[in-house]
Amino acid sequence: MNVKKFCCIGLILITIGAIQAEPIDSLFAVRVAAEQLTDTTTQQRFDYHFYQGLNYLKNNKLDSAYTCFNTCCSLKPTEAEPYFQICKIHQISSHQDSAITYLNKAIKLDKSNLYYKEIAAVYKIAKHNYKDAAKDFEKLLEKDPDNETYIYRLIDLYRVLKKPKMEIAMFDRLERLKGVSEELSLSKIDILINQKQNKKVIEEFNKLCRKFPYERRYPVLLGDFYLLIGKHNEGVACYTNALAKDSTNGYAKISLYQYYDKTGDQVKADYYLASGLLDGSIDLSLKLDYFKKHIANLISEGKNAEAEEFFGKMLQIHPNELEIYKFYLSFLLHEKRYTEVIDNLKTMLAIEPEDEDTWLDLLSVETEFEPEAVPATLQTALSYFPKNLNLIQFQINYHVAKRNYSEAKRLCDNAIEIAKERKDNMRQGVLLATKGEIYAKEDSLAMSCAYYEQALVFLPNYSLLLNNYAYQLALCDTNLRQAEQMSSKAVKAEPKNAAYLDTYAWVLFMRGEYQSAKFYIEQALEYANDPIMLEHYGDILFKLGKIDEALDQWQKAAAAGNASDLLLQKIEKQTYIPDIKKNDL
Repeated sequence: MNVKKFCCIGLILITIGAIQAEPIDSLFAVRVAAEQLTDTTTQQRFDYHFYQGLNYLKNNKLDSAYTCFNTCCSLKPTEAEPYFQICKIHQISSHQDSAITYLNKAIKLDKSNLYYKEIAAVYKIAKHNYKDAAKDFEKLLEKDPDNETYIYRLIDLYRVLKKPKMEIAMFDRLERLKGVSEELSLSKIDILINQKQNKKVIEEFNKLCRKFPYERRYPVLLGDFYLLIGKHNEGVACYTNALAKDSTNGYAKISLYQYYDKTGDQVKADYYLASGLLDGSIDLSLKLDYFKKHIANLISEGKNAEAEEFFGKMLQIHPNELEIYKFYLSFLLHEKRYTEVIDNLKTMLAIEPEDEDTWLDLLSVETEFEPEAVPATLQTALSYFPKNLNLIQFQINYHVAKRNYSEAKRLCDNAIEIAKERKDNMRQGVLLATKGEIYAKEDSLAMSCAYYEQALVFLPNYSLLLNNYAYQLALCDTNLRQAEQMSSKAVKAEPKNAAYLDTYAWVLFMRGEYQSAKFYIEQALEYANDPIMLEHYGDILFKLGKIDEALDQWQKAAAAGNASDLLLQKIEKQTYIPDIKKNDL
C-alpha cells in the first residue's frame, strides 16, 4: 500500500467533508494550515543551511559556507543574518567592496542591530573615511551611551581628526563610567599639555594626588610640570613636600637632582642623585642613565674607590640586573682587574647562561689570563650552543694555537657543513679561509692555496683572506703577480693596516722591486713595531746595498723577540739568507 497516497486521499476526504458542512470557514482553515506547514518547512530548511554554513565558516570552507548562506537568503530574503555572514566571507577573502555591499543589506533589513552598524563604521576607518566613521560612532553612542568600545573608537578618531576638545570629552565620559584612573588622567594630561592648557593639567595632577594619596610619583610629576612651565619654586615645593611625607621617595630625589644639576648646585645635585639611585622601588630602566653618569663623574674626579662602593650598593639593591654587571665589567676592564673581570662574567652567566656574547667575552679574557680554564669553559658554552659557529670558531682557533692541527681541521669540516645547511656563505668562506691557514702552518702550500681559492668564491673582497693568501704565495715565491694583485687590494681597503702593508712590501721584495718594498715597509713600521717587520726591513735594506742599516734592523728584530736561527745567522754572517718555504704546488 502506498502510505503517502493513502494519507493524501484521507486528507482530501476530510477536507471535502468539512467544506460540505461549513464551506467558507473550512476553506480558510485549510489555507491557513497549508501556509503554517509551508512556513515550518521553510524555517527548518533555513535553520539547517544556516548552521551548516556556520560550521563550514568555522572550518574555513568558504565556498561551501557561501552556498549555504546564499540558500538562506533565497529561503528567507528578509532575514539579515545570512547577509552578514556572507559579508564575513567576503571580508576573509579580502573582497572588501563586496563585504560592504552585503553588510549594508543586513543593516537595511535589521536597522536596530548596532553591531552591524559598528562593523560598517570600522570599514569606513579602514577606508580612511574618518569623518563619516566618527559620525557613525556618535550615533551608536547615542543608542548605547555606556558602551566603552564606542568611546575608545571616538577617542582614536578625534585624535586623527585633530579634535582635542572632543577627545578630552570622551576621556571625561570614560572617567564618569570607570572612575579616576592613571591611564585616563595621563592621557588627558598629554592632550592638555599640547594644547597649553596649563591650569587643566595642574587640575588633573591634583586629582590624581587626591585619588591616590600614597602613590609617590604623582606629586613629583606635578613638580616636573611646574618646572616645565617655568614655575621653579612651585616645582621644588612639590618635591620637598613629597619628601616630607616620605623621605625615601626616590622619584623626588631624582627630580631634585635634575633641578640642581641644571641650576649649577653640584653638591646638592650629587647628594640627591646618589640617594635617589639607591631607591630599590624605582625601576632600573628609569635611572640607569643617571647611574652611569654618576659613576662617570666619580671616575673623572679620581674617586674610583667611591665608584666601586656605589657599584656594590647598586648590586645589593638590584642583584640580578645584567645592565649593572655589564657596566661594572667596563669599570673592571678599565682598572685592568682581569681576575675580577672573569668572576663578573661568570656571575653574569649564572644570571643568564644562554648569552652567547658573554660566553665569548669570558673565553677571550680566559685565553689571555687563565688559559687553563678555556677547555672547560668551551665545553660548557657548547653544551648550551652545540652548533654555534662563533663558539666553534673559537674552539678551532684554540686548537690552532695549541698546534692541534688535525682536530682544528676536523672542527672546520663540521662547521663548514653547518654553514652549508644554513646557507651562510660568509661564514662558509671564513671557515674555508681558516682551513687554508691551518694547512699553511703545516707548510702544505697546495692544500692551503686550494682552500684559499674556495674561500675567495664566497669572499672575493675579504681583506684578511687576500692578505693571508698573498703572504703565503710570497713566502713560497710562487704566483707573485696574483699575490701582488690581492695584496694591493687589501692595502687599498685598509691603508693603515700594518700587517697588510708588510705583506705588500714582502711581495714586492720577492719580485725584486726593492725600492717600492722599502716605501711600504717603512709605512708599516709607522703603525707597528713588529719584529717580523723589522727583519723584513733589514732584508730589504740589504738588497738595496745598505748593509749596516740592514744589520741594525736585524739586531732590533732579535732584541724585540724574533731571534730565530735564520735571523741569528743573518746577524752573524752579516748577509741576507733566503727562507723560501717548500713549494708543493
